[in-house]
Amino acid sequence: MKKSSEDIDDLIIKGVDLFLTEIKFLAKNKKPDVILCVLDEKFTNMVYGTKTVEIDEEEDEESSLSIEINFRRLLKAKSMEYNIPIQIVRDRIVKPSKEMQDEATIAWNFFTALYYKASGTPWALKKASTNNTCFAGISFYKSRDKSTTQTSVTQIFNEQGNGVILRGTPVKESKKDKQPHLTEKQAFDLLYSSLKEYYEAVKIYPQRLVIHKSSNYSEEEVQGFQRVADKMNINSLDLVTIMPTNLRLYREGGYPPFRGTMLSLDKQRHFLYTRGYVDFYETYPGKYIPSPIEIRLFSYDESPEQICNEILSLTKMNWNNTQFDRKFPITIDCSRNVGEILKYLDKDQKPQIKYSFYM
Repeated sequence: MKKSSEDIDDLIIKGVDLFLTEIKFLAKNKKPDVILCVLDEKFTNMVYGTKTVEIDEEEDEESSLSIEINFRRLLKAKSMEYNIPIQIVRDRIVKPSKEMQDEATIAWNFFTALYYKASGTPWALKKASTNNTCFAGISFYKSRDKSTTQTSVTQIFNEQGNGVILRGTPVKESKKDKQPHLTEKQAFDLLYSSLKEYYEAVKIYPQRLVIHKSSNYSEEEVQGFQRVADKMNINSLDLVTIMPTNLRLYREGGYPPFRGTMLSLDKQRHFLYTRGYVDFYETYPGKYIPSPIEIRLFSYDESPEQICNEILSLTKMNWNNTQFDRKFPITIDCSRNVGEILKYLDKDQKPQIKYSFYM
């Protein structure tokens, strides 16, 4: 008998409750660094169906398992109150099928994620200057009822990958460009609160701040962010929009453009190939034709070349998937992934500030 969506939703909720009972016990009595939640394939198939899940190259396996009430997101959100990161594992990884990654890649990704969630630092950005630079990502997500109200989320990384997560306030969609925007007060409050939390975590304020956003900046947003920079004596502020584009470049001989190729239309508008031909491999290590990302600079103190080079470096910082050439930097990837889990938190539930609780 075919199960209805209501039956599946009920199964997810009961399954989450069972895991939460064990997570609560372990957190109270054992206090581990990370808790593994292993999913039996029979349960997984009941929840997500028996069809083989197609994994997009830009998405990790966990985030591709999506349903109206999403098991992964609900469990991540509900388990936060026990203050221990969890790692969801499907038991099929012990015997990978042909459509899955090879055993070595699975092991590398799995243990890298565990190491980071246990407060380790797998790798870090090379420090380019003596300035203390931080990178923040801001994006928007819809509530679970898919209403038009959207809420902002920000996270801040330094060169070591340390950072904080913060949930913003509801925002409205602009009638001009049909994109969600913060008011000047929301922009100020969100960034100010994030930097205060960041200081509590690493005990230092940044000298330079780079904000990556998935939509254009409004005048109010620019003014709000600039007020924070002035108030906190931040010497350098770069406001950057990063978005997909339909533009394509072609290299003589039919090969994809080199990873790191940058095309500038003017001082504000640039295109960057974060995926492409890699000299070390003497090929393009991907399944699909690579496309660049569009980078718009609304306000900047550093050169466009440096800003693009930093974006390229930040594509290597996703410890949930150790692919070295992600399309988007961790700032954008993280803020999107965080938003998908924050929507499952209760309004009065305080979110965890560490990214390890969301990956």
